[in-house]
Amino acid sequence: MKIVSSGGTISTDTYLERKRRARRQRLTFLFSSLLILIILIAAISRLDRFRIQDISATGANVIGAGTVTEFSRNVIDGYYFWLVPRDNALVYPRGELRNALLKKIPRFSSVSLSLAGLNKLDVEVVEREPFALYCGESSTTENSICYFLDDTGFIFDLAPAFSDGVYFVYASRTPLESPMGKQFLPPEEFEAVLHFVESLPTLDMRPLTLTLVGEDFDITFSRSAHLILKRGSDLSLMYSNLSSFLNSESIKAEKDFLEKVTELDLRTENKVFYRFK
Repeated sequence: MKIVSSGGTISTDTYLERKRRARRQRLTFLFSSLLILIILIAAISRLDRFRIQDISATGANVIGAGTVTEFSRNVIDGYYFWLVPRDNALVYPRGELRNALLKKIPRFSSVSLSLAGLNKLDVEVVEREPFALYCGESSTTENSICYFLDDTGFIFDLAPAFSDGVYFVYASRTPLESPMGKQFLPPEEFEAVLHFVESLPTLDMRPLTLTLVGEDFDITFSRSAHLILKRGSDLSLMYSNLSSFLNSESIKAEKDFLEKVTELDLRTENKVFYRFK
């Protein structure tokens, strides 16, 4: 009989073969058990009692509940690794569905998902409210493709044709490419600009449009005049300077000053330059 040495122990061919056979049996058992477990999980996961049969949508007043439910069903259809159904209530792609809805429909500001039992998925959405218009490179709504934006400066949907003056208009000399779903300005900057614009009526100036021109803001107010600001300026200081200028004795002495002026330029620190018609 041949003796085989493996260092610390001495084994016969018969012993080594017996060890190899036992190892193969263990691996076969483990593989078979794993396969049975996978098949069992796949079979149980396909039972109707665990699958989402109904999808309801609330809050989609403009988009329509049908659009939301149909899109949601398309997202959760199919299988994970061709085995487990994606519409299984225990493992449905919650995060993927929420993100897909927000990306597909920019009008939605938020999406909440909840299960009513194991067979019904409730989708609750909040739609953005139109606050103003974004009209690309044109500051007029006439013959322009315009979009709604909300009070954070987020552009979320195509707008129908409006007469000028119905909504305040934001524009940019260099138009945004595919603007839907984008910010006109970063939210914090838009908030500061919005506060400045909404403060102008207290100075007897009714703003109609704001156009981003390079690094400047060009605000058109009633009487077809322009107010020009440098982007990034302290807008609280700009308002204070403008208020002091308009309430100065020399300007008050100028009859119908705002009727005659065509341009007010605040881009130079602590100075206001103006031009008459």
